[in-house]
Order: sequence, then structure tokens, then C-alpha cells
Amino acid sequence: MSEINRIIDHEKITMEESEYNRIIENRRIYQQNFDDVEYTTANSQEMKRPYHSLNTAKIIAKTLSRLIYNEGVDIELEGEKENEFLQSVFDDNNFSVNFRE
Repeated sequence: MSEINRIIDHEKITMEESEYNRIIENRRIYQQNFDDVEYTTANSQEMKRPYHSLNTAKIIAKTLSRLIYNEGVDIELEGEKENEFLQSVFDDNNFSVNFRE
């Protein structure tokens, strides 16, 4: 049995390496995982400080999700059995309420 370190290492996952890397980078930005900022003071002293983010990725994602998904949206699948399963998952997890939080 082989070891899988990344999801794209699995034989049934067909995703470009560049797309996987884009998702990883966007997740890093969303989680505000930034390197320290290095700068030089007016006295020519090299300094480091934590990067302070405005958290715009989370704010934009939350705002867009509220605009795109609201009470008037119905998500359905074509197959009756599949759609019933999907709706039960949504109901069991209170998806409509939790999605907007």
C-alpha cells in the first residue's frame, strides 16, 4: 500500500498540479498565514514584525456568499434518489443557516 501525502497523489484524483498549488496558496491567504515583514528603520536598523492583514479575503468571501446564496436558492440534483440524499444532508446539518454564518 502506497502512502499519499497530497490528495492529488491519489490515482482517482485528476487535478492539475498548478490548480492544486493555487488552492493551497488561496487557503494560506484566507487563513492569514503570512511571513514576518522585514524592514529597515530610519536609523538603518534591520527589523522584523508580524504581518498585519486587513482580513479582506474572509470579508469578501463572506459577502459574496451572502449575495450568491440566500433563502431563495434551491440546490437540487437530477436523480430523485441523489436529490433526496442531498436534501437530507442539508436538513440534518442546518445548511442554510450555517452557510451564512
